Amino acid sequence: MKRQLIASMLVASGLWAGQAAATLITTNVGFTSPSVIDFSQFAATCGGFAAAGCQGPLNVGGLVGETVTFTGTPGFNGASVYNGGFGLGGNGTWNSGRNGYVGDNSSTSFMTFTFAAGAVSDVGAFVNYAPGNGVARLEVLDALSNVLESHDIGAEAAISTPSGLNAGAFRGISHATSDIFAVRWSGSFSVLDDLTFNRNVPEPASLALLGLGLFALGFSRRRMQEQGA
Repeated sequence: MKRQLIASMLVASGLWAGQAAATLITTNVGFTSPSVIDFSQFAATCGGFAAAGCQGPLNVGGLVGETVTFTGTPGFNGASVYNGGFGLGGNGTWNSGRNGYVGDNSSTSFMTFTFAAGAVSDVGAFVNYAPGNGVARLEVLDALSNVLESHDIGAEAAISTPSGLNAGAFRGISHATSDIFAVRWSGSFSVLDDLTFNRNVPEPASLALLGLGLFALGFSRRRMQEQGA
């Protein structure tokens, strides 16, 4: 009974991770206080693909005041912070006009970003990929690197930019609570810029509701102890 009461209060306050809403999103309009990593500080140092130090581990969050660690599959057929030309087949090309971005130079390699300052609730980026080259996948991970949620972007929210230059679209994942410790894009020669993340801070009213519920639970428990004495 006590556990059910606690769970009910947490659900009501929006703090129960097990009840977090989860969905693939195509806009960051709902982000309340977003931070955006544009990789511009690496435009010169990571101008060549797989340049030394550009495949990680590399902190890419300096300009937003956070430690966000990028790690990519090593090697030229892996993933790298980059600032040159990158072909996307039918979806066109990215180049230095993006002023720094991350590229995934195979159909299977991955790009992972880990949030050292704490979990986030919402994360996404401006992305594109080469259609017909495997699955362009977006995943979010928990503190132990277990997959919380996984999406096949091409199947669920395909991006089409025929012969585009530096074109793409926003794709991300939104949760009701901050339980995302890392985000991973993989496959289909994916490219990524403007990594955007947000932490969902409970509203004061929700925190007050939780505090009131815990006070009531303590009072009820004390009364039961007195009656059993």
